[in-house]
Amino acid sequence: MGVRSAAVEMEENRMLFSPAAPLKSTTTGIGSIVDHEMMDKRQSAQNVLNSWDQLAMHSLATGESIAQVRLRMKKAMIGLK
Repeated sequence: MGVRSAAVEMEENRMLFSPAAPLKSTTTGIGSIVDHEMMDKRQSAQNVLNSWDQLAMHSLATGESIAQVRLRMKKAMIGLK
């Protein structure tokens, strides 16, 4: 398996995820390493935001209002926590 350029890898990541949530990657001497845990959290938050029933289930599970859950998921998407 050869070394792929960072531009090719970034283009693949752009196609997989929404442009509303740009991914940060760190560059090493050989290529680009993407934090997959952060990508998974952002994708999960995006899935919850796109589904009213998942928003309601998270609201019931955490005891927060739907607006609070929505705000928490938006913060997760932009990487605030």
